[in-house]
Amino acid sequence: MEIVVILPALNEAKIIGRVIDEVKSTLKCNIVVADGKSTDNTVEIALSKKANVIYCDRGKGNAVRHVLDYINGNIQADYIFMMDADYTYPARFLLPMLDKLEGGKLMPQYDAVYGWRNNKLPGSMSRLHKIGNDGLTILANLLYSPPWIDDLCTGMWGFTKDTVELLKRELTSDGFTLEADIYSCLAKAHKNIGCVEIDYRPRRGEKAKLKYKDAFKIANFLIKRRIK
Repeated sequence: MEIVVILPALNEAKIIGRVIDEVKSTLKCNIVVADGKSTDNTVEIALSKKANVIYCDRGKGNAVRHVLDYINGNIQADYIFMMDADYTYPARFLLPMLDKLEGGKLMPQYDAVYGWRNNKLPGSMSRLHKIGNDGLTILANLLYSPPWIDDLCTGMWGFTKDTVELLKRELTSDGFTLEADIYSCLAKAHKNIGCVEIDYRPRRGEKAKLKYKDAFKIANFLIKRRIK
């Protein structure tokens, strides 16, 4: 079984090494850092930790789509995970997410699994960000459910190989509409989506890159994709 963990990164030198170490201690996997033209030494630290580095255009959507195209042409993977490189997502939750992707006698097999940030640790999310995420999640469910989603803007996802092939064909996002893009693609394809409740930690790297105006871009993206 081959596993790839994608870490989209932009100027995360302060914490990228710790994130890579945490992933390595959790899973035997290939780690791919999707670097969006960092101006600090993010790349050098990632390489020193023996991670693969793929150089991408700026924008989270651009980075992830670029790496998805790269995987399986260059790195074989049965399961692919994506998680932010800012230390907010504990890597230990990759294991229960993998369990849901694999399935078993007592558990259905899911096409995709996301980390539901149901336990937000103090200082991890401002009140305004929480209100915005909750509002966008409600909008997404009104437009697309089923399948229901509890946390539209989560940056932690896992996919089967077949699901990644769908995303490679359908994703169009170049920036922070990526998570809305992922969910809407999966929902319109009637994929079986599971979730794992996770902790959400305060950032240890650069300041949050998501701006309030991005919430309107995400809402607009959801509506346009629904009527497309």
